[in-house]
Amino acid sequence: MKKDIYIDYASSTPTDPRILKRFLPYYTEKFVNPSSSHFLGKIVKSEVEDARKKVAKFLNCSTDEIIFTSGGTESENLAIKGISFPVKKSGNHIIISNVEHTAVFSSADYLKKHGFDVTRISVDKKCNINFEELKKAIRDETILVSVMYVNNEIGTIQPIVKIGAYIKQLNKTRTKQGKAIIRFHVDAEAACFYLDCDVKKLNVDSMSINGSKMYGIKGSGALFVKKGTPIATQITGGGQENYLRGGTTNVPAVVSLGYACFFAQKERVLNNKKIIKLKKTLIDGIKKAIKNSQLNTPENSVSNIVHFTFLGNKKDIVKELSKKCIAVSTGSACAANTKHKSHTLEAMGFSDEDIDSSIRFSFGKYNTLDDVKNVIQSLKTILQ
Repeated sequence: MKKDIYIDYASSTPTDPRILKRFLPYYTEKFVNPSSSHFLGKIVKSEVEDARKKVAKFLNCSTDEIIFTSGGTESENLAIKGISFPVKKSGNHIIISNVEHTAVFSSADYLKKHGFDVTRISVDKKCNINFEELKKAIRDETILVSVMYVNNEIGTIQPIVKIGAYIKQLNKTRTKQGKAIIRFHVDAEAACFYLDCDVKKLNVDSMSINGSKMYGIKGSGALFVKKGTPIATQITGGGQENYLRGGTTNVPAVVSLGYACFFAQKERVLNNKKIIKLKKTLIDGIKKAIKNSQLNTPENSVSNIVHFTFLGNKKDIVKELSKKCIAVSTGSACAANTKHKSHTLEAMGFSDEDIDSSIRFSFGKYNTLDDVKNVIQSLKTILQ
């Protein structure tokens, strides 16, 4: 029997066995609702707060700046809509990049239907955001800028510190002039396992993370919202998460996210060192073995993502690799069930033919050099 080779960690990660061991008891003997007033409820509540401390330490923020959610999509919705509506009287203009998560696009489209104006900023052929264009797009009515930390298809790391510092400095002048404060939101889903997510260093007002991208359970996530940032709840209910996210607390997911953050922070250097080696081996191997291969991932990229276009190819590479028990992707899994082509590659200026010939390889901590060698050999067989 062939061994399955999974090179699609940017879509989802398996649950780390250490994390699985820690959250499973909350489905059985520790199943209690943490909002319950009895002693068992208080015990579980304390463990929810312990998880909150782990996430807060990971992001370098206060525990009361953390809102637990069901994952990235909910966090993006809460950030984009929740931050915009309370300050609509001060300004109705938001700025996003052309390569954001589909949840950001959908939230922005929703705001447009409710009287907001949305500007999309272009990227270059390596998916780098046009910083000068972003600066020129800011106007008196601008209240929110949203840029993803790492592009989940190409792997490009955006200049978050630079953008955040510019907005922070600009806000000092705007405050004196009586203009609306600009809030800076960052989608860190593709970055949180691999890069430093210190919200103070990054100069961000809100940031979303996703447990299923960092070896936690699916359905776990969080949104950081800086103190003083107005935010309106999108899910009303019993007052959980300081009345910002109603619904019975998903304790297994919360505990899972806490430990995912703990292990990610503790082991980041070692994991990156291993994965970078796999990435380099794949890039060098494909360039050597396959003619007309075009590397699209730039130098300023996250350690685990590699994106190639196999120019002139007419074969369905994902399908052919699947026959060999190798799992890769054409792009974001969040938009995989739509009929639309990759909006990221379109924004980068790719032709339809090149989009159809492009593959994303995304590594994880359980991949090996043998996996990489098998992928290279299989690609060589398919494309020769």
